[in-house]
Amino acid sequence: MVWTEKLGDSATREEKLVFEALDDPRWSWRTVSGIADSTGLTPEATKAILMKHRELMRTAVSEKFGPIYQLIEREEPPEERFTDKVWDYLSMGRRRIA
Repeated sequence: MVWTEKLGDSATREEKLVFEALDDPRWSWRTVSGIADSTGLTPEATKAILMKHRELMRTAVSEKFGPIYQLIEREEPPEERFTDKVWDYLSMGRRRIA
């Protein structure tokens, strides 16, 4: 995983928790509150870590959820990408987000 190499040994426990939550295969995209719930960190601490390591992730804005984040190294399986496109078309932009 690229994020483990980029964070290196100097990463804090909290940073590792945030990136492990972003790497969770159950979710395509994550919200600050979803990551905070998964890690037990406060939303403020979670957002600070995300902003500190912006170069390691993609960001987008969901109309329903606000800012959402995904690891830049993450590639979804082709069948998931296809179904996401279908759901995006049918649901006007909804994605699996937590």
